[in-house]
Amino acid sequence: MRTVIITFTHEGMKVAKKASTVTDGEVTIYCHKRCADDYREDAVSFATVGSVIKNEFAMCDRILFVCAAAIAVRTIAPYLKSKVTDPAVLVADESGKFLISLLSGHIGGANEWCNELAGSIGAIPVITTATDTRGMFAVDLFAAEHNMKIVNPVMIQDISGRILNGEAVGITGDETFVKNVKRDRKTMEWADYIYR
Repeated sequence: MRTVIITFTHEGMKVAKKASTVTDGEVTIYCHKRCADDYREDAVSFATVGSVIKNEFAMCDRILFVCAAAIAVRTIAPYLKSKVTDPAVLVADESGKFLISLLSGHIGGANEWCNELAGSIGAIPVITTATDTRGMFAVDLFAAEHNMKIVNPVMIQDISGRILNGEAVGITGDETFVKNVKRDRKTMEWADYIYR
C-alpha cells in the first residue's frame, strides 16, 4: 500500500506527520517549499501541487491532502479516470478536526480509511456516500468483498440508485456464487432488494 500525504503549512505538517505514523505501508509526505526546509528529514519539498499529483496519482493507492477541499478537487480533477481505478483520496483541514472521504470511497477504500484514520488522529470522519450514510447494501463493496471484477462500472450508480429508492435489482451467477451470496449476512439484510 502506497500513501501520499500533501500539505502546505506548518500546522498542516503536524497533521501529516501524525497521519503518517498511523498509516501502514509506504508513506511519502510532500510539504510545500515555503515551509519544507523545517522538515527535510520528514518530507519532500514541492513547488506546485499539480506536479506532485501528475507524478503520483496513478502510482499510489491513497492520497491525503491536508488543505482546503477545493485545492484537492481542482488538483486531482484532470487525472480522474474511473471509480474502479482511481486512488482513495481524503482531505483533512490543517487543524485535523475534520477528515473528508473525497474519492473512491468503496472500491478504493477511502471510506474505510477515513473512519480508521479519523479514529487514530482524533478527527471527525465525513463520509457522504449515500449507501454508507443510510447503512444500505453497496454493490461495489459487495463485489470487492467477494473478489469480483466489475465489468460495467457505469451500472454501479444505477444499481445503488435503485436500492436507495427501494427498487429491486437482480443478481445472478452459478450455483456456488448464489449459495455464497445467500450465506453473506450483510447481503441477506438487503434480500428484499436482491433476488436471483
